[in-house]
Amino acid sequence: MSLVSIVVPNFNGEKKLPILFNSIMAQDVPLEMIEVIVGDDGSTDRSIEVMDCYREKGLPLRHAFHDGNKGRAAACNLAISLARGDIIIICDNDFELPSGCVAAHLRSHEGKSGVVVIGALENIHTRRTIYTDFLDTFQKARNTWSEGHAGHLPFIYFSANASFKRREMPQGLLFNESFRSWGFEEIALGYRLEQSGLRLIYDPEACVRHYLSEDSFEFRCRRNYESGQNKALFVKLFPGAKYDLPGHEFNCRKFSARLNYFIRYCVCHAIIHAPFTTDRKILEALRRLTKWFEKRGRPFPLFALYHIVAGMHLEVSYFKSLSGKAS
Repeated sequence: MSLVSIVVPNFNGEKKLPILFNSIMAQDVPLEMIEVIVGDDGSTDRSIEVMDCYREKGLPLRHAFHDGNKGRAAACNLAISLARGDIIIICDNDFELPSGCVAAHLRSHEGKSGVVVIGALENIHTRRTIYTDFLDTFQKARNTWSEGHAGHLPFIYFSANASFKRREMPQGLLFNESFRSWGFEEIALGYRLEQSGLRLIYDPEACVRHYLSEDSFEFRCRRNYESGQNKALFVKLFPGAKYDLPGHEFNCRKFSARLNYFIRYCVCHAIIHAPFTTDRKILEALRRLTKWFEKRGRPFPLFALYHIVAGMHLEVSYFKSLSGKAS
C-alpha cells in the first residue's frame, strides 16, 4: 500500500491537535503506512509539546516550524516540502477524520491519474445557534452540489481535505505565499492545479468533521472582510481565472452573470464612497440589523440576511482593494 502523507498547517492549535491526532491513529489504514507532517507557523502555545507527546504514543509525526508567523500558505508549503508519501492529503488542524477517511482518499486515486480528490465536510459546533444552523445548511448545500458535479469540480472547490499524487504535482507548484492572511490561498492553488491539467473530483466518503471554534456571525463577517482583500489579490495574480462565485464568471458573456456582477459593483461602490461615513460603519449597521432579526428568531429572513450581509463584507473589501483604497 502506498505511503500517505497527511500535511497539517498549524498555528496555536494546542487544543485542536489532539482530536486530529487521535482520529489519525484510529484510521482503517495501517498506521505504518501513514506519516503526519505538521508545518507550524510560529506557534506560541504548547503545540510542539502536544506533537512530542503523540510521537511518543506512536504517531509517525514530523514537524518543521517558522520562527515567525508567515501565514497558512507558507505553513502548508513547509509541510508539503517534507512529504515522502505517494499520496498527499491536506488536512487542517481543527479536523477529525472518521476511521475510513484516508482509505476513501486512496480508493478515489486507484486506477486514476491526473486527479485531485476533494472530500466532504461536516461542521461540528461548540454551541448551537440559529447562525450555526445556517452554516450547516450552507455546507450541506455545498456538499450536495459537489455530489452532482463529482466528476469535475470548479477550482474554487479546492480546500483542506484534498489529496493528490505527489509525483503528479507539477514541480514547484505550491501555495502562493503572497496570501498571508485568511482566504483564497486554496482557491489560488486550485486554479493553478486545474491550469496544469489536473482534474478536481469529489468523494463524499472522504469526509471529515470540522470543529468550528469561531462560529459566530460577527467572526465570519470579520473574516470575510479580510478575505475580500485576498480575493482582489487573487484576481490581480491570476487575471485569466474564470470563476468569481459558483455559477458566476468574471468575464462571462451571459446577461444574468454580467447583471449580477454589475449590481454587486454598484452597491459596493456606493458603500465605499458614501458621504459622511465609512464602509466599515455601514457594514456594522447591517450587522446590527441582522442581530435585531436574530432576536426574533425567524430562520428564513435571517438565513437570507446572513448570506447577504456576510457576502457584502467580502465584496466591499474586494472592490475597495481593487480600487486601491484598502485599509
